Amino acid sequence: MGLSISYSIVKKHGGLLHLESSSPEGSTFVFYLPADGEQLETSGPPTAEQALQFNQQRVLVMDDEAAIRELTSQLLGTLGYEVTAVPDGLEVVKLYERALRRGENFHAVILDATIRGGMGGLATIERLRNLDPQVIAIICSGYSDEAALSEFLAYGFRGALPKPFTRRELADVLQRAFEAGKLN
Repeated sequence: MGLSISYSIVKKHGGLLHLESSSPEGSTFVFYLPADGEQLETSGPPTAEQALQFNQQRVLVMDDEAAIRELTSQLLGTLGYEVTAVPDGLEVVKLYERALRRGENFHAVILDATIRGGMGGLATIERLRNLDPQVIAIICSGYSDEAALSEFLAYGFRGALPKPFTRRELADVLQRAFEAGKLN
């Protein structure tokens, strides 16, 4: 069964599907289904450490693929984050600026490097840094040769996340980005 069909089936049943590991030999995906027929919100309650560390933190996610936005949002939700997901950089800039004006800042943004037909991560980070020089941004890409992944600091990012990624890798890159943000 293909990944898109698997995702569709699991989602239709109120579940969660995420990448557990990836290697040249293949990838392992894990799915969770609710036992009692209710919508599955997390893959288990966050640990006390996670709850203290991540609770009430808002993350803005940008990806032009709806399935990736949804999956990333679900994974972040299992880590205790409040997530807003959008398809392009113009929407990111608009929401980030509005949040700044209202004092409801996003604590981090995860930006896909390449957006088909829209503003990608590199152009978006420039605009965000003009609004907020302390923005905590993470570049995300499925292209391993993407220069911004290997030299993310030079582009104004605090972290890099190659696709596909696991829940653990997502949690780790956010934690490192937050720690780097505290140093500046």
